[in-house]
Amino acid sequence: MAKCKTLTQAIADQRKAGETLTECIHRLQKAGQTMTEAEREAACKPVVPPHVPAKPGKPGAITGSAITATGFTATWTKPSTGDPVTGYTVSVAPTLAGYPKDVTALTAAFTGAVTATKYTVSVIAKNATGSSAAQTKEITTA
Repeated sequence: MAKCKTLTQAIADQRKAGETLTECIHRLQKAGQTMTEAEREAACKPVVPPHVPAKPGKPGAITGSAITATGFTATWTKPSTGDPVTGYTVSVAPTLAGYPKDVTALTAAFTGAVTATKYTVSVIAKNATGSSAAQTKEITTA
């Protein structure tokens, strides 16, 4: 909803240098001056609330691909809510060399895995405001 200036604010905008508010009102009344349509519109502009920074939402679902006996690739989509992401923290359990690590891409490759082992990949989105909840996925090597 639009918030309008008060009459006092609108009149104050018409003041001349060194003129008091009362003097301005009397001068405008004496001249029979009223606000033009453009002045009324300018006095009644919508007030847009400032943007409140928000941490990112949870990343989209993780999918596993290129699954072999010793590795796999995980991909995900960016969050659909919150402010833009500056990066992701990716971790895996059981732990593999090089993880957890921070990435900016929507993919991570895991190597050094053990045959027929279930790994849980976790991805957290981050920005200057904070971190999202973790998105997780179990991926089993071949």
